[in-house]
Amino acid sequence: MTLDELREDIAIEFARIEETLAEIRLILQGDRKAILSRSDVTAGATYLAQCYSGIENVLKRITKYCGVPLPSGSFWHAELIGMFQAGDVHDTRLPILVDSRLFPLLTTLRKFRHTVAHGYAIAFDRETVLGTLRLADDTIEWFKQNVRTFIGQA
Repeated sequence: MTLDELREDIAIEFARIEETLAEIRLILQGDRKAILSRSDVTAGATYLAQCYSGIENVLKRITKYCGVPLPSGSFWHAELIGMFQAGDVHDTRLPILVDSRLFPLLTTLRKFRHTVAHGYAIAFDRETVLGTLRLADDTIEWFKQNVRTFIGQA
């Protein structure tokens, strides 16, 4: 994979994430006007899970570009974020995209994605979903800025 191909793939992923964030913003605007329906909460949870999947897609593309194998096994989702953090086991072929302040925010989104993927929408807690939705915009923008800096599109 060339740098231009990586940039193109990331631009496509970021555009999809941005479209999804726009839907999240609409849901949050609706929450200011009235109590959201269960369907709105479920839609918001699904959008959030899709945004996090997009983040993982970006990280997977960067590992490919850098020639680093993806983690495998039961905890690969958690290990993938960790690969982009500074630390004793950091593979120096990978950029540091996740600092100690961004890591817990992305971890919250990752765990939420897991809940959405493996749980029943009927059981989603409205306040938990809304609280996590409120984190999405700033957290994802912070991540995107780090990636843009890495690929030279800051």
